[in-house]
Amino acid sequence: WIVAVWVRDEKGKPTGMVAIVHDITGQVQAQAQLRLQSAALEAAANTIVITDRDGTIQWTNPAFAQLTGYSTQEVIGQNHRILKSGRQDGTFYKNLWDTILAGRVWHGELVNKRKDGDLYTEEMTITPVQDSQGEITHFIAVKQDVTARIRTQQALQRQLQESQVLQAVASEVAKVGDEDTLIAHVTNIVGEALYPDHCGVLLVDEATAELRAHPSYRGLPTEVPPPTVPLGQGITGRVVTTGQAMLVPDISQSPDFIVTTPGIRSELCVPIRIGERIEEVFNAESKQLNAFSAADAHLLSAIADQLATGQERIRLYAEAQQRAKIGRAHV
Repeated sequence: WIVAVWVRDEKGKPTGMVAIVHDITGQVQAQAQLRLQSAALEAAANTIVITDRDGTIQWTNPAFAQLTGYSTQEVIGQNHRILKSGRQDGTFYKNLWDTILAGRVWHGELVNKRKDGDLYTEEMTITPVQDSQGEITHFIAVKQDVTARIRTQQALQRQLQESQVLQAVASEVAKVGDEDTLIAHVTNIVGEALYPDHCGVLLVDEATAELRAHPSYRGLPTEVPPPTVPLGQGITGRVVTTGQAMLVPDISQSPDFIVTTPGIRSELCVPIRIGERIEEVFNAESKQLNAFSAADAHLLSAIADQLATGQERIRLYAEAQQRAKIGRAHV
């Protein structure tokens, strides 16, 4: 960088020149470095967000829009909480803020919500930025969408869990010699591993044309007698008469639902066919919406079939024992 000034005599005629030369090589290199760093941040595949100390968004790179559906213009000046899904509780966020406000880096996974309402799982690292006095002024968050990875892990875990449940049920079916005990053991396996809210077997009582809960049914109020459901009514009653499983994502939208337990929001019920007759149903209820999937219906149907097989075996064995006893009596 050069500044030059002519030196003139008393008549204004140039007689020389004074030049001031300032070496700005370092400044030029620094500016080039800043441009390179800015280009790298813009081009980064991972989402990068800069917020102030209060979490108000100051800058995002283009990957942010791809991940969240929000453009940079939409979120500048907005608090980062616009992405909150409600899946993390207050304790989670308190731990996060306590960490970064203490000047430490936070790293973890959380579920956030896109502009269109879809949920996604992101892996995020938040780094505090301090000024020359050591005061935290900004936070830089680097995010990566790991939804696909999480879903794959969950699917593999689900497959393993289903396999373990089916093996456990098969073991009980093979060794238990009493129908009530078998129902209780299978209900406990299913409840502990799959559907912890409410689940169990309802038995068809042909004398009263009702379904009544087996004593092992999980989640029913203990202060009142177990409820009964008329055949053909309610979700469980309809499963008996139609022979078809029913999956109800939102019971408030189903005219068939009969309230037996407060707080239930979704239900899955499958028939248990012993021989040619539907004598029972296996029912699962949840306090969450959309708690059950087609995969759940398939799995519960397989469990119901195993249970029916076990009950048939117990009955056939009892009949064989009875015939043998009668035969010995006539010898």
